[in-house]
Amino acid sequence: MSLHRSALTVSLALCLAVPLAVSLGTGCAKSGQVNSSAGNDGIENSIKMTGVSELDSVFQEAAAIDTILDDCRRSLKTGRTNLAKALELPEGTPLEDSLKELKQRAKGKLKVAQKDGKVSITASDAVPSNVQDGLDALQDMLDGYAASLEALASLPDQVQSLSKESSQLVKKLEDPGSLGLSATEIPGVAKKSNSNIKMIGNMPNRIDKLTGELTRNTSLVVDTLKP
Repeated sequence: MSLHRSALTVSLALCLAVPLAVSLGTGCAKSGQVNSSAGNDGIENSIKMTGVSELDSVFQEAAAIDTILDDCRRSLKTGRTNLAKALELPEGTPLEDSLKELKQRAKGKLKVAQKDGKVSITASDAVPSNVQDGLDALQDMLDGYAASLEALASLPDQVQSLSKESSQLVKKLEDPGSLGLSATEIPGVAKKSNSNIKMIGNMPNRIDKLTGELTRNTSLVVDTLKP
């Protein structure tokens, strides 16, 4: 191997070694260690393409899963926000408070039904428009939760496969010349790859957290509104 080729390989290995060890080991950031550009899970909040097709074929799969996870996280916030808005409650009202307010206004006319893992809330009799607006927003929220939970349930196998693929990327990166990388391109590609691999390593944690929150919120609706 030429001296120039050797220098490229050593440079790339140094760029990748520590982040890869972290991502393939624990799979998530430690509590309290949150980057300024990070999302709720302490990881930079978008998968970035490197411009190297051999790498981006893996990162495109990761980006698709990341989008699903972001959508699920968004459904938690928008559902809560839309319910409070429909009930004309202050922005940021906790979900439990909105549910209690809805139950009080409905005056015992709410029916809670569960079938095939889905929850429906209806009125047994005519209710005021502000209550019906709340019911409509609540059902939209519950439908969103059910769709999110279904999507999340399909992800673990995909993420496991993706993690195996990402663990192989370092082998490709050990030979930057074969990827068409110049010495000046290596740091940028390595930085994006490190960030992406961290996000992939954190995906199981995100799936577990989102599944837990969505399940708890669904149970909160049932427990609060049941007769």
